[in-house]
Amino acid sequence: MLNKLKKYANRRNILIGFGLIILFNAVLFPMGLKKMQAIAPQAAGPFDLEFSYTPDQAVKMLESYTAEGRSIYTKSTLFVDGLYPITYGVTFTLLLLLLLPWAFPKNTKIEALTALPFVIVIADFIENTGIILMLQTYPDEIRAYATFSSTFSSIKWSLVGVLMLIIVVSFIKILISKTNEK
Repeated sequence: MLNKLKKYANRRNILIGFGLIILFNAVLFPMGLKKMQAIAPQAAGPFDLEFSYTPDQAVKMLESYTAEGRSIYTKSTLFVDGLYPITYGVTFTLLLLLLLPWAFPKNTKIEALTALPFVIVIADFIENTGIILMLQTYPDEIRAYATFSSTFSSIKWSLVGVLMLIIVVSFIKILISKTNEK
């Protein structure tokens, strides 16, 4: 699959991807949050943005959303947050497909790192599944779902940190090699 994506790894497509990521973060996610806060002004933020949370914290968050707020959150998770991981996964894969061979031209093994965004996408989808199960199950016992989704939140955010480190190191390596060429 990564070989098929290589032909799309160009600045134009990456910029389109980042434009879509900005659209999600500046427009689509805030719209859902505003709807939820209009119904439940004391609503906690979304689970997705937490690195981790305990089952007790999850219960408090779910209580703060109200029934109608939980319904809005479920729909947002299914539709908006269903498309967002695919968008950022493809965008960051294209970025790595472009950057890594340029930063590390003699190291073909490093190209395996281009699969990292899709690992993050899988963790995000698993996290979202746990969140939806909590939203749909509450007020019944949600502790197992909370532990499950929190674990995948932590995995997702840890891997995002690794991804950002790989991107920064790649850019620095490219800048150093460009400076050495002059």
